Amino acid sequence: MIGDEFHRCVEEYLDGRCFLVSCDISYNMTRRIEGMMKSFIRWANSIDGVIYATELKVVSRRYAYSGTLDAVGKIGGKLVILDWKTSSRIYSDMQFQLAAYSEAYNEWAELKADRVSDGLIVHVSKDKPNFKCTTKAFRLGKRPFNKFLRLRENFDDVRRLPTTMKT
Repeated sequence: MIGDEFHRCVEEYLDGRCFLVSCDISYNMTRRIEGMMKSFIRWANSIDGVIYATELKVVSRRYAYSGTLDAVGKIGGKLVILDWKTSSRIYSDMQFQLAAYSEAYNEWAELKADRVSDGLIVHVSKDKPNFKCTTKAFRLGKRPFNKFLRLRENFDDVRRLPTTMKT
């Protein structure tokens, strides 16, 4: 729930709207989201970049998958896929999701000059009182994308198992 609310507030902020924390959540969660957003905004104001789109749906017809990336934009002159995370930390496996988004985005942008080959995880801690914001850049390409395809294949194999064998 915190992650969903944080994503919604980031999207509102990046789209130029005043982010409003939902009144459907508790007072303590509201305070936490506000702290996380302050940390995110400090980071956003410290970078040389521009966001072109948020919550962009991408589809790979070639590999038959789709997803919604958090943002795409230019940072330091490079076109990047950005992903907001509120998990306990940044994991190296997160690059596989970025690689999948990158491949689908590039498939769509095939005739355009701007192709994505870089990704950035922006992690905002849920831990009070600091709500630390950290980032990790990933170079995206064949190796992480092929790993994504292998993981997806394994997932598809498990989904095809008879229900009695899944437990």
